[in-house]
Amino acid sequence: MFRLCIILSLLCCFNTHADNKVKADDTKINVVDITSKLQQLTALGQGTMKVMFWKVYSAQFFAGNKGYQSTQFPQALKITYLRDIDGEDLVSATDEQWQHLDIEKARRNKWIGLLDSIFPNVTDQDTIILYVDKKQHSWFYFQQQGSAPQLIGSIDDSAFGPAFLSIWLSKGTSRPKFRRKLLGSSS
Repeated sequence: MFRLCIILSLLCCFNTHADNKVKADDTKINVVDITSKLQQLTALGQGTMKVMFWKVYSAQFFAGNKGYQSTQFPQALKITYLRDIDGEDLVSATDEQWQHLDIEKARRNKWIGLLDSIFPNVTDQDTIILYVDKKQHSWFYFQQQGSAPQLIGSIDDSAFGPAFLSIWLSKGTSRPKFRRKLLGSSS
């Protein structure tokens, strides 16, 4: 019973904390806000990631009206999963891609620790949205099929968002064809 009370109180604290996230400019980011923020951006491109003959996810990339500029924010990446994947596997795949991009181990370890507490297990048709705001703070939203997106975590490290997006958008990405699709074949 004591254990159940602790778990419930932690869940309440997390929900309260997540619902009251405040951006650096003192405005709350909430479910309605993420939808309108995506509408304010331009959807540049989209594609489906395949590994061999399995479809893993589809993704859509959003940027400002001037198109993709790696140092201009806000930017967003919306990933809809096409299979069930454990959160641990998502974090592990992220680390592998950062290794491919030669991101230093100490920085990767710090970010992986943060992502461990953010990334959920996903099922077919679940969506994770990363929104990187003008100050390069990163906001993660999770949307289960048929529900509204919910804020699941944020990372204030201004180097994180660009590094996370570089997995798909860097010229050194392991998937250059997918990069071109996300950028609308403009690069």
